[in-house]
Amino acid sequence: MKKKITLYLIITGVAILMTIACMLIMNHNPVRSKKNKSERLNTSFGGSIRYGNYISPTEIRDTTLRLKRDTIIDFQWIFRQLYPLQHIGRENIDCGDAYIGKLLLYNTNEKHGRYINCDSINNYIKDVPTDTIFLKETISQDNSYGIYFWHRLDSVYTVTMKKDRLWHLVSFNAEKNYTYRYIDLWMKALLKDLGRNELPPYPNKTTNPYSICATRIILTPDSVFMDMFKFYRPYALEEFYKDYR
Repeated sequence: MKKKITLYLIITGVAILMTIACMLIMNHNPVRSKKNKSERLNTSFGGSIRYGNYISPTEIRDTTLRLKRDTIIDFQWIFRQLYPLQHIGRENIDCGDAYIGKLLLYNTNEKHGRYINCDSINNYIKDVPTDTIFLKETISQDNSYGIYFWHRLDSVYTVTMKKDRLWHLVSFNAEKNYTYRYIDLWMKALLKDLGRNELPPYPNKTTNPYSICATRIILTPDSVFMDMFKFYRPYALEEFYKDYR
């Protein structure tokens, strides 16, 4: 009887040790670790953390808005129409929705000037009363916001802080930049396709999407048409899509 009990205890002990060994192996399985790491990274899309540079599936990604032109048109008026649409589906972003940056007075001090709501930008609409204006807004991984607008690609305007720590409205030529060119040609389907893979073309780098909201604003004597869509910056545009040039 004692021999049977001893044998039973030995078998039970071996079974317990084998179970512990299997658990340790599974916890150190590189495939499992990789999966867990991937799951942690993907919390930005639908988990507890949401970053402003990602485009949520619940956002309005492509829409057209037609408004009656019954008031004085400036960028602030256009921004007030755009922001509620851009913000839908982004209400729970942890770091705040950077799109609101275009509506904020960053510094009302006369010496430092104002960021977006300033006469030099608002007057741009008055200078182009009946034509097409393009607006490109970017949100980077750190939730930093950028705004660019143009009537012609040889003069794209943006707002930037220079070494004097003051905000300046500056322009540059974007005729050779293919992202700007495709927006200017309103090639929405192509830009969405090129931005589907938000991984930069560098090996061993983590996902770093850089989202863009492009808006085509068509001004007529009695109406304002705004065609807006969101997409990821096509990092590989220059290298892998030369046939589209």
